[in-house]
Amino acid sequence: MKVAICDDSEQDIADLKEKLLKIIEGQIENCEIHVYTDVTKFLKEIHTISFDGIFLDIDMPQMTGIQAAQRVREALPDVGLVFVSSCESMVFEAIKTTPLRFIRKAQLEEELEEAVTALLNRYHSLKNYYDFCVNGNTVRLKLSEIYYFESAKHYVKIKTLQEDYMVRAKMADLEQIFNEKGFVRVQSGYIVNLRHVDRVRYKDVLMNNGECISISRDRLEDLKLKHLEFIRRENNL
Repeated sequence: MKVAICDDSEQDIADLKEKLLKIIEGQIENCEIHVYTDVTKFLKEIHTISFDGIFLDIDMPQMTGIQAAQRVREALPDVGLVFVSSCESMVFEAIKTTPLRFIRKAQLEEELEEAVTALLNRYHSLKNYYDFCVNGNTVRLKLSEIYYFESAKHYVKIKTLQEDYMVRAKMADLEQIFNEKGFVRVQSGYIVNLRHVDRVRYKDVLMNNGECISISRDRLEDLKLKHLEFIRRENNL
């Protein structure tokens, strides 16, 4: 599990990290905690590190935590986001970025444990992986890291947050494997991850990395329905 803490106060980071480690100890193996006092550096690294949880301050000098959270959501839509702030008046603005929890710094001792429990529950519920071999080495990807599968003759390209992989596979097999895991085939050559679909349009689907993928006419209604069901399920509607 990979966790980030971003706060311009080194003391607040140290306090949070210490309490976080005490709570997590014994509950999960191999927890990496990355700390940042520079929000710009943090936002660069979310494109190379797939964090499972992020603890984010709101009142920071370079940009607000809410502005940073909007950028986080573009890169890591499934990440468990927890605001830790003294700016209690910003809680309603923060809700727009769908945080898992909002912790008041003055109540850190009382509120952190419940937030960590929620984060761990989310982590375990999303702990679905796809294992495959590349050049004799096994690669394990979290499903949330995959943008789409693209047919490439006898291979399939796996487009991910960090890099692309070419594997020997059949689209029909992948469609069957991932059909119930938030993936939809939009045409013969593409299977997209609904977690990364920004918008379904008349002729194409807009991914949240900016790419547009055309949709077969006979698959449009099915895609719209599954996308709507996915949004409702994710937001408990």
